[in-house]
Amino acid sequence: MKARYVVIFEETERNYCAYLPDFPGCITTGQTWGEVQAMVREAVEFHIEGMIQHGDSLPQSPMSLEAAKAYHNRPITDEDLALMGDATGSSSTLSTTFGTVDVEVSVCAAAAPAPAP
Repeated sequence: MKARYVVIFEETERNYCAYLPDFPGCITTGQTWGEVQAMVREAVEFHIEGMIQHGDSLPQSPMSLEAAKAYHNRPITDEDLALMGDATGSSSTLSTTFGTVDVEVSVCAAAAPAPAP
């Protein structure tokens, strides 16, 4: 089964990062735009393998681009700030691009060890 997930790419002063709102905690970085684009597929496949291994269910209806933009532009909460800690650095500007990544979920399932009984 092929699935398409939204990716939010951000360019900072020092590198690029990408995250998938459908998979909290699934993030990757790269020194170049090409590197982060290549790494995002590997990151989500690895994340899905882990979810399958732990018996977690995958998102049934992936987030739309419009919903991802709203998610990304929501007001920052105190909880968000606490999670960011010192990771925000001194830069106050980000260049954000929205895209998608196609993943063959059956390949991820085949690569994941079966969950323990």
